[in-house]
Amino acid sequence: MNDTRTSATAITLTAGETTVTGSNTNATFDGPAPGCGGATNPLNVWYRVTLSTQEILYADTAGSGFDTRLYLVNSSGALVANSCNDDAGCSTGGFTQTLQSRFAVVVPAGTYYIAVGGYNANSGNFTLHVQHVPTNYGSYFYSTAISGTATTATTSLVGTGVRTPSCTVGPSGEDTRWFVTCGGNGNSTFSLCQSDGATYTRRIGTTNYDPAIYVYSGSSGTQVQCNDDGGSSFNCRGTGTGADTANYGSRISAAIPRGLNMIVVDERTQARGMQYTMRHIIQP
Repeated sequence: MNDTRTSATAITLTAGETTVTGSNTNATFDGPAPGCGGATNPLNVWYRVTLSTQEILYADTAGSGFDTRLYLVNSSGALVANSCNDDAGCSTGGFTQTLQSRFAVVVPAGTYYIAVGGYNANSGNFTLHVQHVPTNYGSYFYSTAISGTATTATTSLVGTGVRTPSCTVGPSGEDTRWFVTCGGNGNSTFSLCQSDGATYTRRIGTTNYDPAIYVYSGSSGTQVQCNDDGGSSFNCRGTGTGADTANYGSRISAAIPRGLNMIVVDERTQARGMQYTMRHIIQP
């Protein structure tokens, strides 16, 4: 029934992950030419999603029974850049073989079509998982995904707060950065602590800052990790004029769910202005 893009099956997205099952057995290929990943025939079937605002859109075929291929096209049928994926390379978090596929892209509001096919005309039964997070989840959004191990450039919280951390209060503007994981038992780390190579400014003039960080999961549609104070095991003291010696810096080290996630840097009591660098170590 959904062998062509014009007959795509509509998916109604929820706050968390949406899952559908299907098959591309006896499917055909209907573009876009030369196809995702070259000229091989992906025997694709189609699903349609509609977004009301700019979002990060993620899809994977974790748990599917053959070598899948995924890609996304817009309402005109043009391939969305960076959406073509053959092998996600994951083997945990619901991925049962590295040949299953995933993509994650930032796209404006509109209607999009997800093509599920097979590498080199592979076919069979598949499971499609779709997640999404609006880019206005916090007050400031960084559009480039973060990955691996790195430290952000020094920045300051701006804007008016729209979210509250689940572990504390939080009226400030929020910085939001997104990332993708395979899921599994390996811990990813996000830190504002000096002992991890990060910093935050405890005091500017007479204003004291007290950060919080949290992870929002596209899989559950909820905050899954939240930390206010990093604790005595780490040097999480701030910098700045008259900075005190308390470990008010924030630190998360935990297993992160499969799929699309967002790390949010927030502040407990001040509206804006806290300066920081964040260290992240993301398990793929």
